[in-house]
Amino acid sequence: MGYNTRVNSFFWVTIAVLGSVLAVPQGRCLAQAPARGVPLKTVRLNPLACKQLKDATGGEYYLYHPKKLEKNRPYWLVIAVHGLGGTGKYAAGYLQFATFGNCIVAAPTFPGGRYMFCTKPDAQRTIDLINALKKEFLLHDKCFIAGFSGGSQFAHRFALKHPEHVIGCSPHAGGSWSTGEMMPSDAGLLKNDKVNSIPFGVSCGLADGRWRGAQHFVGAMLKQKNCVKEMYWKGMGHTLDQRVVDLSKETFFLAAYGLGVSDGIRMDKKIGAICRMIRGARTYVTPVAQVRRILKIPYQALPKEARATNGAKRDAKPHASGWYPPGNDPAWFEKHFKRCRQRWVDRLIKPIADRALAEIQGKGVKKASPAQVALIRKAFKDCPKVLARIDAAAGQGPDDPKTPTSTPTPNPGKADADRQCSSWWRLAQSYAACGRPEKSKTYLKMIIKKHPKTDWATKAAKRLDELP
Repeated sequence: MGYNTRVNSFFWVTIAVLGSVLAVPQGRCLAQAPARGVPLKTVRLNPLACKQLKDATGGEYYLYHPKKLEKNRPYWLVIAVHGLGGTGKYAAGYLQFATFGNCIVAAPTFPGGRYMFCTKPDAQRTIDLINALKKEFLLHDKCFIAGFSGGSQFAHRFALKHPEHVIGCSPHAGGSWSTGEMMPSDAGLLKNDKVNSIPFGVSCGLADGRWRGAQHFVGAMLKQKNCVKEMYWKGMGHTLDQRVVDLSKETFFLAAYGLGVSDGIRMDKKIGAICRMIRGARTYVTPVAQVRRILKIPYQALPKEARATNGAKRDAKPHASGWYPPGNDPAWFEKHFKRCRQRWVDRLIKPIADRALAEIQGKGVKKASPAQVALIRKAFKDCPKVLARIDAAAGQGPDDPKTPTSTPTPNPGKADADRQCSSWWRLAQSYAACGRPEKSKTYLKMIIKKHPKTDWATKAAKRLDELP
């Protein structure tokens, strides 16, 4: 066989092999492809403001938020932390939070790898960034933090070290956890009672060798009676996909609203409508009444499959769980929702109360007349803490209740006695609500001393027994 014959044979054999490969149907090729994670949902950047900025230390961070921000609506700050060698671009995979309409996402870029252990410089840089954004935007007092891989290591350590800044945390696929085995400096972080009310959504893929560390961390959290949920997915490697973001959303809405995702979104829409309704109101009665409507939003229990109360019986096998409440207390979910609801009321009432106090004191605006002060007091009649501040600003509450400014008249008539007891009772309640029980007791004792054998005296004596 000559040289040309051998070349021609090789040529046609090659063509035949290629033809057989190309003849395989496309669907079969896709079916034989290795399993992949659930891809992240596409987020359009058009309705978002996207900025690459520098913080006070010169470090880079990315900021994403809706282009149009409502003036009197407080927003949640979400800190998204990237993995080792990554950046904060596209919010480190958590860009969907910026599309909720109630979140501002900040994603700092950390060079090197020491940030994963939440060193003091990196933690302080994050705190300074939070405080700087609070000056620029109307934000809640606490933020939500989430991270993948190295970002997971930083996120959960930051939440444990600085719970005063964190409302919820969602770490995924961390290479190390703060159980004290790898980093001696982590020892004792879980023994912080302030962490108990912070929901942690922990997850990892079962094709990722890091899942055992995540499972061990959840067990340590449960021993300290913390609120935690764990999720492990078959076939998922070391990646961040839509399932991770969905768990982060679930953690966020439980932490910020005390509800599931769908119920939390509905509650947020109601709050947004109230914020728009009270914008630019000239009186105080309507805004305060509208804000207090939030207290009428009913509690919607999480589905049974979303709750778990058998933390003590948890075995070593990886499994998906519902939310373990602190101390396995099933009533914690409703109590937490009521705290979230009251936090919203306090946050929205504060700017209204500040404007009222400025008007009473004449700071930057015309000073309110006594008649206007009476109307302001009427508007805040159901807000004892604000009422105490108003009374103090208007001079109706003395600085030292041991020497009251108003001297009771001897043998007053019933109408005068009721008026006087009502005033002293109101001041006692206001001081008790402000955490000043001693001053409250002084006014209650005045009622008992000046008006004995009356219903007011009986009421005051009962209240005295209740005060610490």
